[in-house]
Amino acid sequence: MTKEERLRSFLAIDINPEIKGKIAKAIEKFHFDDLGVRWVKSENLHLTIKFFGSITNNMVDKGILRLTELLKGFAPFNFKLSGVGAFPTITNPKVIWLGVSDGNENITVLWEMVENSLSALGFKKENRNFSPHLTIGRMKSAKRKKELIEKLIKIKDIEFGEVSAKYLSFYKSDLRPTGPIYTCLAQIPFGGKK
Repeated sequence: MTKEERLRSFLAIDINPEIKGKIAKAIEKFHFDDLGVRWVKSENLHLTIKFFGSITNNMVDKGILRLTELLKGFAPFNFKLSGVGAFPTITNPKVIWLGVSDGNENITVLWEMVENSLSALGFKKENRNFSPHLTIGRMKSAKRKKELIEKLIKIKDIEFGEVSAKYLSFYKSDLRPTGPIYTCLAQIPFGGKK
């Protein structure tokens, strides 16, 4: 009996290239590149709705089928990426993120629908509160933490523009020494059409 292949995977809303470019330019403009942060490559920027961890191909297929039906009744929407923050706090940054405004409620409703629908199929339910955000970097060294905090506070109200959410992407993530490689397994449209 062979062991079924497992995929490290997640669901996300893709970010349009124009916004990705603005984020990359902001990181460059404010000279964040030398502050002990591992920045997310612009091509990998996304807003995670659900991280599955390692699941089987069978679970991926079941999830895609369930979500295809579920999201037929969910309308496309827009949201804005604005504000910079950090987990656990901006004065103790471990994960640096962009916030969501004007559409936050839609993302939260989407997350609740996905959580409830997929948990009925046996997917693990998240035990933390959901806070819509787009991760842009992770601290790898605290050597220049004070400088980083000062720069983050200066741009905490920055705006990056509006994202049009028309579908969810189901991604496979392969971890490599140079950073993760994401492969889209399916794009599941809101309202049944893309």
